[in-house]
Amino acid sequence: MRIFLKLGKICLEVNKNNIDMENTTIDLRKCEVGDILIGRSGAKLKYLGYTEGNPYPHNVKYLTPGLGNGSRTDEGFVFRFKRKDTDEDIVGIEPKKLR
Repeated sequence: MRIFLKLGKICLEVNKNNIDMENTTIDLRKCEVGDILIGRSGAKLKYLGYTEGNPYPHNVKYLTPGLGNGSRTDEGFVFRFKRKDTDEDIVGIEPKKLR
């Protein structure tokens, strides 16, 4: 299964089972509330919004029941401390036309 991501003017094709983290650039500052995000393992998250002044200002919610909410850096990285096994970095933003 392949996931197509549009990041600014760059289009990346990411193989769900072999994501190239070094060449994947995410900027959550471009997200709008309700955008669907793709996690490193392929999990989907919903973008909830931005919290000013927080080093991890982007609030997200897993769409899988029971996994809860979290916060990410501008680049989509998980909070470094108090990390859960289910936490994962954001590697993509689902294009609106696929929703």
